[in-house]
Amino acid sequence: MYVAFPPPFHADPRAFSARFGHHRVLAKRAGFGWTRAAEMVPPVDVHTSGASISVAELVQHTESEHIIVLDEFGKGAKEDELLSDLGTEYSHPEVFECASQCRVFSFGGGHRGVQVMQHGAAWLGLVSGAKLWHVAAPHLPRPSNRECEHNGRIDYVTAKAEGVEHCLMLPGETIWVPDNWWHATCNLDPYTIGLGGQLWLPGQEKNFALRSERPPIEWTPSYGPEVCA
Repeated sequence: MYVAFPPPFHADPRAFSARFGHHRVLAKRAGFGWTRAAEMVPPVDVHTSGASISVAELVQHTESEHIIVLDEFGKGAKEDELLSDLGTEYSHPEVFECASQCRVFSFGGGHRGVQVMQHGAAWLGLVSGAKLWHVAAPHLPRPSNRECEHNGRIDYVTAKAEGVEHCLMLPGETIWVPDNWWHATCNLDPYTIGLGGQLWLPGQEKNFALRSERPPIEWTPSYGPEVCA
């Protein structure tokens, strides 16, 4: 078990909210955050205002939201505090240290996930819930987007034609996604938490921000660089 939250954190959203609910994330990450900003008088621009929502509120909307917070350009200061606090409850496996420059927090459910994308090598450990992965080798053409309706039902005909394979993650399991592999996900439980890391690669910053727009990542490995080669 690579990612360990002591029970009942991994199983009880109320306990998670009690521990981390005071933290805040940018309102633009959640649908109800956009709605709240639009209903304010005068309306608030979620892109420029830095408007935020609490993790406690997010837990209450877990069945209809899915967010990812990571070390990227535009991350809120409060989000950095959340990632740091989560780091006091878990530590990345040493074998994945080479791909932990960028911290990743995935939260939400309601048969939602991320559509097909590529980026640097990454890993994710599942703390709670269930997550379906669609993956394909990087030399293949970009697979079609995967939808999470119908309980994440897999279209095996399309998958075979596009070279897409699948795996189902359960709590305590960890997935490693190599450099540039195509992948999409779907949360199958209403309360799903994943924690992991990602490696920035030259040429891949376009998925998040231009190199000139992104502050440098400070990272000191605990062993020699030859191990990470």
